[in-house]
Amino acid sequence: MPQDIDLLQGSWSSKSLALEGHEMPAAMFANARMVVQRKRFNGLSMGTQYEGTLDLDASTNPHPI
Repeated sequence: MPQDIDLLQGSWSSKSLALEGHEMPAAMFANARMVVQRKRFNGLSMGTQYEGTLDLDASTNPHPI
């Protein structure tokens, strides 16, 4: 059976974005992408490159990232 982190693998695009509780206009993140490989991610959003590691908190459901 796959682990939850296994289900996140691949390339993702954003359907909506909220910052500090405010919904952002779709044009601001229209080309945003995130690629998950194992526990690492690389992303591009609003002209900024992001990278880091993912950590799932299995103590709650749903599991926060």
